[in-house]
Amino acid sequence: MIRALIVENEPAVAQLLVEKIKRNFADIEIVGVFDTVSTSLAAINLYHPQLVFLDVELHGTETGFDILEKLISIDFKVIFTTAHNKYAIQAIKFSALDYLLKPIDEEELKFAIRKFIIDRGVTSISQKESLLAYTQDHQNVPIGLPSLEGITFIPVGEIAYCKGESSQTSVHTTNKKEKIVNRTLKECEEMLEKFGFCRIHKSYVVNLHHVRKYNRGDGGFVDLSEGSKLDVSKNYKDELLGRLHKL
Repeated sequence: MIRALIVENEPAVAQLLVEKIKRNFADIEIVGVFDTVSTSLAAINLYHPQLVFLDVELHGTETGFDILEKLISIDFKVIFTTAHNKYAIQAIKFSALDYLLKPIDEEELKFAIRKFIIDRGVTSISQKESLLAYTQDHQNVPIGLPSLEGITFIPVGEIAYCKGESSQTSVHTTNKKEKIVNRTLKECEEMLEKFGFCRIHKSYVVNLHHVRKYNRGDGGFVDLSEGSKLDVSKNYKDELLGRLHKL
């Protein structure tokens, strides 16, 4: 039997996936369905699955990539599942990793599993290297931006900076578009800090990967890749310079 584990935060999607797998592959045992990073990690360490169906977007800011980063070793195959073909797909394809686009087509599911069965035990090292290389590219990780219209998903690397607007935040992208989101600047800072963002002013959080120059002054200011010039507060100057030196 092949042990498979599903990481999926939508119960209906998970149930359909379970049904399609059972209908087509009697030799696959589904050990469980999990929807958070912590429960998924515990299950992987307990069951040692050979195949993991991994949802890209989980609850809140959690992603399937967070699970991969926290594992000491990756000794299973991964088939990504995602509802958003705008992001990550090209990187996944380039790394020769499999993915299924929601709603999951049964024929595509069968093809992906058959490919796993043929390749299992042969390409584990290359898959491991591809997974690690992919998860380290944080700038491609999608972030959900909630607004009154819904949730917009964009890669982290396309965000140049965020500006606090009372109880909301305006997110400015590298192509000079602006998106108002229903999050405070503090909440955005906490969500983006691990991706290389830094508070430089009470009103600004910037993507350090887009800082092209720091200009000296009382607090100074920074030039960003998309042309913006943003003031740096004296209170945040030392932290900014320290973070820039580590890039």
